[in-house]
Amino acid sequence: MAKNAKHRQGLRAAADRVAELEELAGQGSLTEEQAAELAELQPKVAKQRQQNREAKAKQYAARRAVADRVVVLEEWDR
Repeated sequence: MAKNAKHRQGLRAAADRVAELEELAGQGSLTEEQAAELAELQPKVAKQRQQNREAKAKQYAARRAVADRVVVLEEWDR
């Protein structure tokens, strides 16, 4: 459990850092080191965001399937 928590904290920290670096990039004040860090972190954060979207969509579909099944079972009960 602690390993998962540390992993999630690391992902959140990376997402926060990307947001910070993107803000600096918008202001045009990125150093080469920061640009390299941003280039390294962006794909990781994008991948994690995509995985989160997919997981949420899967959970929503599962909840929707359960709700639909309840409707069918309630109709049988009548």
